[in-house]
Amino acid sequence: MARFHTDTPITGRPGSEDQLNRTEFAKRIGTALLLEPDSPSLVASLEGKWGYGKSSVINLIVRHLKSLPSGERPIIFNFNPWIVGSTERLVEEFLTQLASEVGISDSAQTAQRAAQHLLTYSRLFSVLKFVPGAEIYAALLEKVTAAVGNATDAIADLKSANIDEQRTAVTDALRELHQPIVVFIDDIDRLPPSEVFQMVRLVKAIADFPRMAFVLAFDPAYLEEALKHYGIADSRAYLDKLVQIRIHLPQIGAEDIHRATMKELTDLANSDLTSYFDRDKERLGELYYMYCKPLIRSVRDVKRIFNRLRFSEPATRREVCFSDMFALEVIAIKAPTVYELLRAHPGAFTGVTAPLERLLEKPEEYVARYKDERETAMRPIAPEDRKYLRELVENLFPLTSDSTWGHQGQDDLRTRGRVAAIDRLMIALSFGLPSDEVSMQDVHAFVDSPETRSELIEAHITGHKVERFVELLRDAVETTRPSDEANFSLALGAIADDPRIRDLDENRLNVLSVGLTLELWWVAAKLLKKSPAHERFGLLETICGPAGGLALSTQSLQACLAQHGFYDEHRSVPETERLCDAETLERLKELWLDKVRTAFQNRSFLDANENTPAIFLLRRLDAELAKKLVTPLLKRDEDLDRIVRVFGVSGRDSVKGKYSHVSPDLLDSFGGSDLWKARVQERLEASQITDTELSAIYQSILTGNMYYLIDASEGEPF
Repeated sequence: MARFHTDTPITGRPGSEDQLNRTEFAKRIGTALLLEPDSPSLVASLEGKWGYGKSSVINLIVRHLKSLPSGERPIIFNFNPWIVGSTERLVEEFLTQLASEVGISDSAQTAQRAAQHLLTYSRLFSVLKFVPGAEIYAALLEKVTAAVGNATDAIADLKSANIDEQRTAVTDALRELHQPIVVFIDDIDRLPPSEVFQMVRLVKAIADFPRMAFVLAFDPAYLEEALKHYGIADSRAYLDKLVQIRIHLPQIGAEDIHRATMKELTDLANSDLTSYFDRDKERLGELYYMYCKPLIRSVRDVKRIFNRLRFSEPATRREVCFSDMFALEVIAIKAPTVYELLRAHPGAFTGVTAPLERLLEKPEEYVARYKDERETAMRPIAPEDRKYLRELVENLFPLTSDSTWGHQGQDDLRTRGRVAAIDRLMIALSFGLPSDEVSMQDVHAFVDSPETRSELIEAHITGHKVERFVELLRDAVETTRPSDEANFSLALGAIADDPRIRDLDENRLNVLSVGLTLELWWVAAKLLKKSPAHERFGLLETICGPAGGLALSTQSLQACLAQHGFYDEHRSVPETERLCDAETLERLKELWLDKVRTAFQNRSFLDANENTPAIFLLRRLDAELAKKLVTPLLKRDEDLDRIVRVFGVSGRDSVKGKYSHVSPDLLDSFGGSDLWKARVQERLEASQITDTELSAIYQSILTGNMYYLIDASEGEPF
């Protein structure tokens, strides 16, 4: 067995051909730790920055030692100072655990005798208190009965015991073992300074047993600083006296760390995680090679980043692009102060504070206000990392850059799964969907899987998330086309016709919000614009045809009419930008009018969503048909009450809200002003109207004046 010589070439020059890989490095150390029978103890250190693989090398050494033939295999003792409850019991716990390892290593009498001597020696320290400040120990009887039991002869023996005699007995017993002992003490640099000091003193006190090699793993800078706190001015020299051989970890090349990263990426999932968002693979490569790779400086960095990703990635899959999730976890590990600011003030990076909130100032102005806070968060970061981290943050959150180039809106960012979209960021920071958020997985299922559509819509309507669902659906069709576009369009129409949607629109409080039918039309319009002309015309005919819903078909026809200048000649669009040509538009009118005619005949029109814009469109397209369809509804009181609600609400103002102001011209379009007034007068004389909204509309029909729906009081028109 080779002795460990101070000139043993453990490490080569960084990057040189003679630099050993870590497995060979560990084997060389392990072989050198196998001390000859007459060898005194040895203390060696394995030194490197925290996170640079000291524990990995220890594991490789242990693996090598355990692979040796039984006759050459040492007793291996891993001592973990973290499990010791008190520094006062450090020596006792060390000796007790060592006795256990020696005892179980061999059932032979010599091993059992050595274990017993170690155990007896350790029991001395349960009655002798470890006094910080004494050179090694001070004799102070304490808790004798608790330590050795009630046997008075045993107590007497311990009282008279001599530490030196017991140490000699242990030394003789260990010499008879015919096996070297290798002790590993890892993570010393993770202890607080007080425990570091006690751990070093333990080794100094115990490390004189024969044929026993200690391997201490630590960051020398941390250890030296910790010792200075306890009055050891020249801490480096102090360690040099304690440690005979100080071994520095071999340099880990950038390519070794890169290979470790690539292996972790491969092991992270059994699918391509960059396939869910457009061009995410290219983006991952850009973020990794330009910013993340220079920041990932150790194998521990790799492990910590991917330990987080194993938790966060499955919860955010298909909601946030993987490239941004990876970059966020790099920031969390390498720049925790920046990450905490991001969690506390996401708007300081995105310019938007909540998914549905609109700030009064521009997003870039809002972000600019937090520039000092972001710079403060950057200061604790190592100077060599700061440049890469700043550029990584600017790439993830373009508004934090001084440049205005490449800024994108929230909708576009959301479509790409980018964390610069506030809703995607909140999902990433929450490691999953917040309670009020909608899953993009559900949205894509609605597009791709026709059999799931009814179930998904029902869930989101009953869960009061249908508005958000439709908003995300609009983003999804930007990049994904359903395979059954006609059925998809009909499904949109079914949503618009759901009676619960009308209630939702009526109770909408946000003054900036729009009706859900209009949002559904935006989804359909995006799909139409991506379709070839012949397919687009067919889809429009499907929407406006018998199978399509009234609400969405009305919205669709109005949009097409507007493009042809129907409402305002000056607002017509060029033919190349129109959704349909003049011939198709005429066909859409016919289909829609047939739909309205049927809806009046079966009286479904009276309860239909968006029936107010529909009746006004009917009036403009075919005034005679409007009279023909509406006039029969004047006969029954129930039908009369329902039809006046369709056209009787004229608008709202800041005084009392909704009002009715029915003009004689409007009544003429639906059968004649005199006919309507006579019928309403008859209705009011027949029974008292208690409904204030209905009363306000009827008063407006009779007088031509303005009345508020909230209390049927008369108002002053503008």
